[in-house]
Amino acid sequence: MKLEAPFDHAPQLTTFAHAPLLWNQIYQQLRLRNITAESLVFQSFMLFGDQGIANSEYSLKPKNYTLDLVLKADSGQLFTTNQEVYCFDISVDRYFESLDLVETIKIGRAQNFLLGNALEPHRLLAAIDKGKELVSPLHNSPIYLTDAGAGNDLCCEALIKSLYSCTASLAHVVAANKATLNKNYDRIAIDDPHPFSHLERFGGYETATLVGMLVAGIEQGNLMFVEGWSAIAAAAVVLKMFPQAAPHIVFVAIEQHGVLAEFVNQLAINSIFSHMAPTENAFYLQATEGLLRQILASGSYS
Repeated sequence: MKLEAPFDHAPQLTTFAHAPLLWNQIYQQLRLRNITAESLVFQSFMLFGDQGIANSEYSLKPKNYTLDLVLKADSGQLFTTNQEVYCFDISVDRYFESLDLVETIKIGRAQNFLLGNALEPHRLLAAIDKGKELVSPLHNSPIYLTDAGAGNDLCCEALIKSLYSCTASLAHVVAANKATLNKNYDRIAIDDPHPFSHLERFGGYETATLVGMLVAGIEQGNLMFVEGWSAIAAAAVVLKMFPQAAPHIVFVAIEQHGVLAEFVNQLAINSIFSHMAPTENAFYLQATEGLLRQILASGSYS
């Protein structure tokens, strides 16, 4: 499908989709692409990136968190699935001498969104173009997008709160500093309604790259699965610009409280799993693949 942005904003829905609807949505989308249990192969991507607000008094995760995960991915220990996962360093805040399983791209280093725009406009657009390039050879296959990085939880919340006018406070913050952070956040004003202005302010570069991957994937017929903070933020940007893309994006897991609960309710989103997986648990890729094979074998939900 060709994505063309509407002139108005995405509709603000209030009903919640129940599990059978999600089951049937996935089944129908797989059947439209002639995907069977025998032919099912995920094209899976892990993007690493640090946020500028990491290592501040607000972030729950220091930047060493990302470093440890990159090294774990490079040693082949991050995922339990037998399928290959393509790993990319988009904006990790350090350089590596040599990596075998993680490709270095380094779009840029995100800044602290409390001090100004997290992203530079030309690098934001370059990240989107890079994302489109990464998925351009992958027609028809289901694509699994996930991410990891210090500060990505807080930046995801901040971006979605701004983009969807959520009223809940930012919660993924050091408890003692939560009130101060939210007070500083409330001072931020974004005059330009375009979703890229919100993305530019809050980041990160891996989120921008994932936006490009989602847009290109949907346009060329891929069914897109998103898991992880930056992947959710990227999907939020895409759905604000292209609400008609909703049937082609499956949320693997998303929080059901705070800012993300408001986002879920506005867009009537249902996810495969009810809780986001800790990174140390190797994500939901293998479990999602198993569920899709069950859906294909069982048929539509009745």
